[in-house]
Amino acid sequence: MTEEAARLPNTIHTKAMCLFSRGGKTLASRGFDSVKNEEFFRVIGGGVHFTEKAEDAVRREVREELGAE
Repeated sequence: MTEEAARLPNTIHTKAMCLFSRGGKTLASRGFDSVKNEEFFRVIGGGVHFTEKAEDAVRREVREELGAE
């Protein structure tokens, strides 16, 4: 959770996610939840910045998470 999200708990946070799939396989980002002590997987994506288009947010997140566009 971002610092801003923590200060504004009753606000809506828009996300843009992207699903890559080929040949029956799906690309996912691996993470680890230290509270639950377990691994998890999620699709690529993240928050949309104020005034940012969802398409631009997805492209930015792909660049940040995968180093590709």
